[in-house]
Amino acid sequence: MRKIKEKLHSENGASFLLALVAFLVAAMVSVTIVTAAVSSLKRVYSDRAVQQAHLTLTSAAQLVRDEMGATSVKKVEVVTNSGGGSTTTVSAEGTFGPEMKEAVDYVDTGFPYNGSNIRLEVQGLEMEPMDITFIMKAEDGESREKYKVIFTFTLAGSDETLFLTMDGVAGTPVVDTSSEGTVTTTTTTTTITWSLPIINGIGA
Repeated sequence: MRKIKEKLHSENGASFLLALVAFLVAAMVSVTIVTAAVSSLKRVYSDRAVQQAHLTLTSAAQLVRDEMGATSVKKVEVVTNSGGGSTTTVSAEGTFGPEMKEAVDYVDTGFPYNGSNIRLEVQGLEMEPMDITFIMKAEDGESREKYKVIFTFTLAGSDETLFLTMDGVAGTPVVDTSSEGTVTTTTTTTTITWSLPIINGIGA
């Protein structure tokens, strides 16, 4: 009985037990710190990816805006008074001239135009794969022809979408009349330029 009491009151091994408890506490604290650090790092990388996607989309929208500012569409209508009727030809200048010419031609038939993907290339600059589409519709604009074009920018892996809206307004027509004998020919040239850009977006 005396030996049992001595064992119960003995302090041998107590320091080992305390050390073991301290080790377990330290291990739990370390795991918590490492988990928090990993979560923070993931969040930082995610934020950087979102920011990079936003900058890429914004740069593309600004580039298209600038190129559209230098793009024009010219409509030339020729009318003769000798029964020859009238003919209209459309030409375009600028980076997106061909796309805008096709869209204006289509909108002039009375229907909105849904453009296909357009490719954005900058010499010496590598850009991530991006979908750029546009639509065009006609609107009444103070007795002048007015075309509204809306570009949509999306980037693979990003939840953000940017839109670029621009107005294409036909300037004051330039009229030239010439006569040859009894035939009078009237040529009316109208130039459409793009302005009032608005960039906005949804998503991230």
